[in-house]
Amino acid sequence: MSEVEFSHEYWMRHAMTLAKRAWDEREVPVGAVLVHNNRVIGRRLEPSDWST
Repeated sequence: MSEVEFSHEYWMRHAMTLAKRAWDEREVPVGAVLVHNNRVIGRRLEPSDWST
């Protein structure tokens, strides 16, 4: 079975989805996806407190 190669645009959309999730949770809308050899090795939402 061959492995599917995802484009940079695919991973950017994934990061944008994380950012939207952060926005929906009233966090700073920043999402990051770290990919190596077409595999996610890290992902993160930017935590914050909007009240400060």
